[in-house]
Amino acid sequence: MIGEIKTIEDIQYLSEAVDFECKQAKGADGQGELPGDFWKTYSAMANTKGGVIALGIKENTRGFELVGIPNINRIKKQLFDILNNPNKVSVNLLTDKDVQVKTLEARNFLLVQIPMAKRQKQPVYINNNPMGNTYIPVPK
Repeated sequence: MIGEIKTIEDIQYLSEAVDFECKQAKGADGQGELPGDFWKTYSAMANTKGGVIALGIKENTRGFELVGIPNINRIKKQLFDILNNPNKVSVNLLTDKDVQVKTLEARNFLLVQIPMAKRQKQPVYINNNPMGNTYIPVPK
């Protein structure tokens, strides 16, 4: 999935599934911020077969729309800062190559490739507590 969004038309034909999810990620100031539910999705994808989270794309009544993230570096820094905080997430499965900045029509968005966690690193959980904070995807 990473790299397959090459045109604005590709975004119109997206479909969320257990291995693909879009999040607006604009934040309160509109400059870009990881949404709180990002981490549940990260946990769910890591605990199964992996997947992709597209940040800067929102779902609306007509399908999906590229909204972009003005401060892309801020959201990337926030992502890796939190990934490396064991009080927030049990394991960081991502490297720089898993987080791709894409630009369409002068708007940036991120594609975050979540790999499946190896058996030794599962379950992937959040908030320093596997009980009630371990997720798996729910089919849509």
